[in-house]
Amino acid sequence: MEGTIETPRDRWKGAPFMCDSSADAGDKFITSLGVRLRDQRLRRQLTLQEVERLTGGSIRYTVLGSYERGERTPGIRRIMQLADLYRVPVETLLHSPEELSRRTQRRERFEHERRRAAFRLDSLQQAPEEANVLAQFVEGVRDVRDEYSGDILTIRTDDVMTMSTIYRTSLSDLWQRMTEWGVLAHSR
Repeated sequence: MEGTIETPRDRWKGAPFMCDSSADAGDKFITSLGVRLRDQRLRRQLTLQEVERLTGGSIRYTVLGSYERGERTPGIRRIMQLADLYRVPVETLLHSPEELSRRTQRRERFEHERRRAAFRLDSLQQAPEEANVLAQFVEGVRDVRDEYSGDILTIRTDDVMTMSTIYRTSLSDLWQRMTEWGVLAHSR
């Protein structure tokens, strides 16, 4: 079209090297990044001009405004600089709240699954009937290890995962049950 100015963003729109197969994915990311940048600035009750002043002029207020509107894309160094200024992790600016929530849940699930369980052997003997399979399993581990001198037996995460399969429940549900049964000495 005559009289229109093509921006760099227009030239690269739908480029094959984008990280998502959708041509709109890049635009959506840039727009949502801008929203998160504006949100973090406003949470700190800063104006665009104040950000320019606080960065010693390295981020011009007009440029920051264009980032926030999704008209320009900041580089990673600029994103890191803004994250530092706003005192948030870089991932807070790069990922949507939903994605951050999913990542946090995955991280917590991984950390939860990496624990070992330490059982109080006397409590296993007094546990409700529902815990009998667990008690037999722990007793079997004790026999294989030939460990009869202690009051506590620790089993690996993989063994706890096996027990969750035997009980046909999730790992977190089994942890909850074992806590309710009062059989855990501690876990790490």
